[in-house]
Amino acid sequence: MARDRLQKIDEKVQIEAQSQPVARQTLHGVDRRKADGKRLQELVDGLTTEIGGTLSASQNATVRRVATLTLWTEHQDAAQAHGQPFDVGVYGSITNTIARLIESLPLDPKRAPDDRPERIPSTRIFG
Repeated sequence: MARDRLQKIDEKVQIEAQSQPVARQTLHGVDRRKADGKRLQELVDGLTTEIGGTLSASQNATVRRVATLTLWTEHQDAAQAHGQPFDVGVYGSITNTIARLIESLPLDPKRAPDDRPERIPSTRIFG
C-alpha cells in the first residue's frame, strides 16, 4: 500500500515537472532550486543581459560554457580556501578558456547592472 502511494506521488511529481512553463533559458537537468543551479542561472542570465537578450545558437552554447566553467572555478576557489588540494595548471587553463570565450561574445558593458561599490581612491601612506 505504501509502495503504491509512493509510486502515485512520484508519477504526480513527474507530470507536474513536465508541465511547468519555462520562461528563461535553462540548462537541461539542472535543478534551479539548489545553490549551484541558482548560481548557474544567474551567470547565464547576466551574460544574456549583457549581450542584449537574444542569443544565436552559438552564443547560447558559449554563454552556457562560460557559466559552467565559472561555476567550476568558484568551487575550486572555495576548495582552495578550505585547504583542499588545488591544481593550479588546470585552474589556469580553465580561467584562460573562460577569458577567451568571453572575448568571443558581443558583450555590452553598458547593459550590465552596475552594482559594484564605488572605487575608493588609494591613499599613499608612505612618502
